[in-house]
Amino acid sequence: MHLKSIKINSREKIMKSYITLFFVVALLLLGCATNKSGYKTEAAVENRLYQMNKTDVLTDLGPPNTKADLGQGKEAWRYSSEVGGLTGGECTLSIVFDGNKVSSAKLSANDLSWVSFPLGSCTKIIQTLR
Repeated sequence: MHLKSIKINSREKIMKSYITLFFVVALLLLGCATNKSGYKTEAAVENRLYQMNKTDVLTDLGPPNTKADLGQGKEAWRYSSEVGGLTGGECTLSIVFDGNKVSSAKLSANDLSWVSFPLGSCTKIIQTLR
């Protein structure tokens, strides 16, 4: 009877260890998956950008991957990134300036994993957006 009790206690300890390990791994994955800026939707990022000027965008996001002069004082900037691993995906941010002011902003996030939302694929682009 005493030996049976020891086996049951050992099994319980092993199960508790596995459950604890599962929760630790889940918390680590969720912590890596969220973007550091705290934005949860593409619209929230776009709305923030509409409040900014060219200097603000350059300060927060750095230089774009590409720029295009659209004429008549308009300029288009494009940021893009690809993230691999569990939080992988592709992200593109297109911004049009009319003079110094943001006149159009479009963020397109293609998160490839359930652990990468919200906007996990955009972390490299928007992590410093205030």
